[in-house]
Amino acid sequence: MLFPILVAAECQYMRSAITKFVPWRAAIAGGAIAAISACPASGQQVPAPETGTRVVNVGINGDRFRINDAENGFEIMPLGYPAYEPLDPLDSQVEFREQPSGLDIVYTLTNSGTQPARMGTFSFGKLNLGNNITYQDFRHIGEPIVADYNNFAAQAFTYPNDLYSPVWVVRNADYAVSLSLQYPVLDYQHDVRIMMRSTSATADPAVYGPRGWIVEFRFGNVGNENQWARIPREGILPAGESRTYVMSLRVTKTPNDWIRLLVPYRNYFKGMYGAVTYRRDDRPVRPVLMAVEHNISTGNPRGWAGYPNQRPDRYSFRPWMDYIKSEPKWSRVMFWAPTGLYNEQTDLNYPFQFASPWADDAQLASALDPQHGFPSLPTAGMTLGLWWGRALQVSRAWNPSVVEHFDPANRDHREAALREMDIAVQAGATDIGLDTFHTMLTPIWKLYPWLRTLRERYPTVKFCIEPDQCDILHTQAAMFISGWHPQMPADGGIDWSTLSNQHYLADLLNPGHESWGAMSYHVHRAHGVVITPSAMQAQAERIAQLGYVPVMFEDVPDPREVRAKDSWMDSVPHDLLRGSGWNINFNQNVVTRGSDGRMKIVNASGVARPGSAPADSAETLPDASEHSTEPDSTNPPAGNADENPTYAASSSSPTKVVIVRSGEKRKPGAKGSRVGSNGRPSVPTKGSRSSSYPRSRSGQGVSAAALARAGLLGKSMSSVSRAQVQAAIERLSTPSPGAN
Repeated sequence: MLFPILVAAECQYMRSAITKFVPWRAAIAGGAIAAISACPASGQQVPAPETGTRVVNVGINGDRFRINDAENGFEIMPLGYPAYEPLDPLDSQVEFREQPSGLDIVYTLTNSGTQPARMGTFSFGKLNLGNNITYQDFRHIGEPIVADYNNFAAQAFTYPNDLYSPVWVVRNADYAVSLSLQYPVLDYQHDVRIMMRSTSATADPAVYGPRGWIVEFRFGNVGNENQWARIPREGILPAGESRTYVMSLRVTKTPNDWIRLLVPYRNYFKGMYGAVTYRRDDRPVRPVLMAVEHNISTGNPRGWAGYPNQRPDRYSFRPWMDYIKSEPKWSRVMFWAPTGLYNEQTDLNYPFQFASPWADDAQLASALDPQHGFPSLPTAGMTLGLWWGRALQVSRAWNPSVVEHFDPANRDHREAALREMDIAVQAGATDIGLDTFHTMLTPIWKLYPWLRTLRERYPTVKFCIEPDQCDILHTQAAMFISGWHPQMPADGGIDWSTLSNQHYLADLLNPGHESWGAMSYHVHRAHGVVITPSAMQAQAERIAQLGYVPVMFEDVPDPREVRAKDSWMDSVPHDLLRGSGWNINFNQNVVTRGSDGRMKIVNASGVARPGSAPADSAETLPDASEHSTEPDSTNPPAGNADENPTYAASSSSPTKVVIVRSGEKRKPGAKGSRVGSNGRPSVPTKGSRSSSYPRSRSGQGVSAAALARAGLLGKSMSSVSRAQVQAAIERLSTPSPGAN
């Protein structure tokens, strides 16, 4: 049996020499050695030991490591940087856990001082992938971007503000390497900045080694950042507290199969946040702009659009509603600016007051007329959507001079928001667009509970957030994604769109998600491109084939049969869907939705194919059998101030290093891995008692999602019968008019 070894060198903060570690094979001299207990990370946060063919060998040298191809010995990453370098005094313990395709690095940071302290940086590199690499742009939909370190400086983005997930994937023709960070952002309440950079062309190879690629995960600001590089909400560790972070690094020699490398993060994410909780609607959305800024004038202060006789302040809302109902090819409509626009502070459009003016202004009261106002659309069989402008920027008056960032703890903010929603629901809205619903305005640890509050208060409403946001929020709401960009390439042509592929991370993490793919042709026309009806139709169909709900700001000839495809069936290997928390077709008994819209328990053999059941109908335990990789973290070498100026003033605290070799038994106190029905280890789910699916007294499988929908999740399995679940599901699933 192998055992973990800890070598801790006593050194004070501000000393340059930190830990010295001697690998278990080597002769040990000049250090204190001790076996340690498991780190405090949960079994979900630390991936279980994986099986499979060894892809890489990991070599440990103190608190640094290297990665070599297990087959040919190629050095994918030479001996890297120190595992952790703080900004402020912190005690750190680093544990390396080998996996067949990489390793997991468990960081335990402790503030034993009396003042809050900034956390530092986990750095990884240099990656020996050559000058030409490809990385995935996870700010958007994961589209590939090619980079050459001869003309590339750095790219840095924060999570959860910019990136969909705290992950990074970089690849060349031979290898793909992934790095992912598992940390409970809702509890720790801070951002992380992920940056990829290359070694400077002027750096002396004799001093800095060969050129390569470096990826770092930074938690604190050094002080020299500009507004774009600054971390909005730093990682500050309060005095007397400890936190655990896990970086998973994985490597594959089939670079196009990089999606598999992110399974550790997928498993952690599903264990923390669960599956998509809304019912997907694949129908296209007709966008309607009721007011536009170029119409604002003294005689039309709210900028009402449409024909002259459609001014709702003069002719009521009936002409608008009659016009919408006269187009039967659309069954789902979303109104932007349904109360008009600000005419004094146009930079604050769209207005926060997207519904209340109907109750406050007699000229607009017809909006709530059951026969001829907005409520008449659901009565006619249409799904009514209303776009809530600046949903996180509270305005206390029409034409405000300032707006306030929404804080759910602020009673005035909360009451103002709920009043808008109450009136919108009174109008019959079951789709609500949340404009500028961004974590930069309200942090995610406040935004996520607020979104759940809205969903609980308005159970018939589906929310769609804009701009495209992080993975956690996507479990609770659909996401609006723009398919255009002002910088259209010269050779873009009539078919150009930024929606070039499926949403890779959403498909992996949130299969069953609803993502709206919006398309406008104003950029095309500015470049002289002539748009034809057939081109609009083809673009809508292409967007739907990629899995997005088409939102075409044009009059598409025939949208009725254009439905968003189940994109995860194409972008995610089917064996990964087995453990996705969405696909239920491998369960003995599953909860699914019948053709009548009601939920029912059926045998899995009755389900046609993976993906045929709704996203919120069931959930399996995460499957840890597939290899995946997550980022390792370390920092630049001492004295590298020219190449890495932001590290010049950093200091080192005592760092303890532990190594767990592949195949080694878990340490006492660690949560053990469990073996699933396929003979591979599976990651336990919070509150679960075994790796098998929950069972009722009759022995029939009951999914976690079914229990959640029935309000029975967390109850003892021995006390929950299949009949109870069925009865509760029946009560929950009776369709109501306009239900999402």
